Amino acid sequence: MPRLLAALLLALALPLPHAFAQTKAKTPAEVEREVQEALARPVSPGSVALLLPHAARPDVVQRLIQAIDDPRPEVRAVAARVAFTTRHAALAAALASAWEKETDDAAAVELARALALIQGAASDARIANRLGRFDSRTTATWLATVSRTRPGDVWGLLAHVHFGGDAVGQALVDLVRTQPDAAAAAFAPLPQTPSMAPAYRAFVEAVPPGQPLPPWPVLAPGVATGATRSAVLQLLVKTEAAGHTLPADASAALQAIDQAPEFAWLALYRELAGRGRTPTAPTHPQLDTILRIDGLALKR
Repeated sequence: MPRLLAALLLALALPLPHAFAQTKAKTPAEVEREVQEALARPVSPGSVALLLPHAARPDVVQRLIQAIDDPRPEVRAVAARVAFTTRHAALAAALASAWEKETDDAAAVELARALALIQGAASDARIANRLGRFDSRTTATWLATVSRTRPGDVWGLLAHVHFGGDAVGQALVDLVRTQPDAAAAAFAPLPQTPSMAPAYRAFVEAVPPGQPLPPWPVLAPGVATGATRSAVLQLLVKTEAAGHTLPADASAALQAIDQAPEFAWLALYRELAGRGRTPTAPTHPQLDTILRIDGLALKR
């Protein structure tokens, strides 16, 4: 079933010019017969997907509302993808109601995507309040949808991104690349806003190794915040080891680790990186953990 669901969602995500061309060529009677046959099928992911070309019809809208509230998460997911693809405003209330009850990760991804597109900013608080119940795919999909449709609104939502992960981090990396000034302004309150720290850490940890650094005004708040400082300093170490010239402020931040006892482990990590070794940073960065990073790292 997961493979079937993935195939159906992929099909709904792709343009269907041939299918729509065939629908346009049919007579009204043929179209009516096709719709009635689709509606006569039992509700399933496949039968819901077949409703896509006819989603503007009131009887099809009612079937989609029924599918959005179906007890099977795979049906809800496909119905929400149809809603997203058609952007039908009449489905907004059903999507909002289903989101409040959703417990399945895959269905949550599709519901959040559809709600963010159809309801816009009016759905932000509703979606943000339940993001922590699902894995990072839902948060990443929501952020990606908002960043495409109203990118200026993303920065005000960062305090609601409680779940980290690669997908969330990559969405933020892409957004910082296109809106560096807005990112710097949004991250500026980080030292006084602890709720932003998970999103910020996810962003820093997703910056591709060996690539140029994000602008320093985006990184400076992370250095000034205890909950994110370690992640930023590790990024600086890796960037330096890759041969990139660091901004003066970044170099100053790295020099400070030599005077901070709590970052003695990072000074050793920097030494290893400078020797061409960039092992995974320790989960618990106490002084002795550097010796557990790589048993051969300190040998000649």
